[in-house]
Amino acid sequence: MVHIGRLQKRFPEAFPKNPAPKVPLKIGIFEDLIAHIAELKVTQLELRDAIKVWCRGSRYWSAMSVDAIRVDLSGAEAGRVSPEDAVRAQKLEEARVARVAAKAQATPAAPAEAAPAESAPAAASEPSES
Repeated sequence: MVHIGRLQKRFPEAFPKNPAPKVPLKIGIFEDLIAHIAELKVTQLELRDAIKVWCRGSRYWSAMSVDAIRVDLSGAEAGRVSPEDAVRAQKLEEARVARVAAKAQATPAAPAEAAPAESAPAAASEPSES
């Protein structure tokens, strides 16, 4: 996402590039970023969407451990991750893992169940088009 790239370029301590681990952001960082909208050349909606994307997923949630340092735009300490926030991040990650596992189970099982057992060996020996 282009907008995340702008955040990473302008605020590398708060928005580190992969493979560096993400860091928990200060509560209220969106309001801090509003002051930089013109410089970042984004709208409030684009900025809000970029923050939502940034704060989702395993890299961010794994950084959200109890008492981990939250950072401001310059990377300075700006609070700590509360036990409640750490539990919420852990639950979000567990839900994501469960969704991925459920999707993985559902996807390969459907074609195998649809094919009759007798035709499975013949189909396996034919070249695949995909």
